[in-house]
Amino acid sequence: MLQRTVGDFPSVLFEFVSKRSSVTRGSITLDQVNAYLDLFATVNSSDSKEVTSAIRKISEETTPSEQRWLVRIILKGQFPGLLVSPIC
Repeated sequence: MLQRTVGDFPSVLFEFVSKRSSVTRGSITLDQVNAYLDLFATVNSSDSKEVTSAIRKISEETTPSEQRWLVRIILKGQFPGLLVSPIC
């Protein structure tokens, strides 16, 4: 399984979180997801407590699969070329 996730942080996160998460059904709405994404896009480094709180809520209210999806969106916005599929 490790070979498939090399270089793919969202999938590595999914593998890690899926073994530890007790969330079986997500409870946040699309509006909340958009609000979190807006927060991450506009926050500056001095508001790290706000970001930490948002990340904690996301981890407590979303399934591992939803977390993987959100991380893909966040990373794609920050590093457009980062999520390239391996050739294997």
